[in-house]
Amino acid sequence: MPKRATSVLLALTLVLGVIGFSSAATADEAGTIFKPSQLISVDIASTLGSPALTKRYLNFEGYRHANIKISMPGTRNYVTLMNVGVHQKGSYTRRYEKLSLKIKLDAFVPGQSFLGLTRLTLNAMMQDPSMVHEVTAYQLYRAVGVPAPRAGYAKVRLDGRYMGLYLNLETVDSLMLSRWFNSTKHLYSGPQFCDLVPGNACEVASVGDTDRADLITASQLSQLNGKAWWNKFSKLANVTEVLRLMATDVYLSNWDG
Repeated sequence: MPKRATSVLLALTLVLGVIGFSSAATADEAGTIFKPSQLISVDIASTLGSPALTKRYLNFEGYRHANIKISMPGTRNYVTLMNVGVHQKGSYTRRYEKLSLKIKLDAFVPGQSFLGLTRLTLNAMMQDPSMVHEVTAYQLYRAVGVPAPRAGYAKVRLDGRYMGLYLNLETVDSLMLSRWFNSTKHLYSGPQFCDLVPGNACEVASVGDTDRADLITASQLSQLNGKAWWNKFSKLANVTEVLRLMATDVYLSNWDG
């Protein structure tokens, strides 16, 4: 199922930051790598003179230096990018040897990108033996009009060691949001158990400025009940979009959203 962080990001975007919903995401050049039927290959290697990309080394809040080779599906074409940033992602899943990874292509080389993307998200899918839950769920969210990332698959190697099949998930960032919305005021995210209540400052804006007035206003909803809550919620949120999100969560039995 979609990971908690992504679901929280999208829900808060709906409530706090959306102006001008677009009925469908537009096509772009990166779409070719998010097709579940077409696997890409991602080879990540340590840079010359740097330590090996081990689990311990990548368990790091910042980014480690690495080189990356991305092979396109159905062809012999590939792209090599030097000096990108990589680190391990996730919380509970950090215990596994198969690492979930975040790659920031412009971490050390300003302006470096691939098909317009500056970030790659590779999920190890260790809590889904079928390896189809996330791809299917995200496709359903998009089908009913809920803003959600695209998802495909990637075969991943780390310093020459084959790590297995990964979910290649479109990173939730300003580029992804621009395909869905005319504008986004803020995109907030927070760690586990980061409730939207007054005085809770654990949410961080990854898109937008440091003005948290919208977040503070939304957090005050927790102090209301019944009709007063509904009236205030209806003014702050795109109710139709939030209900679509909630209905799809229920239909999927999404336990991690």
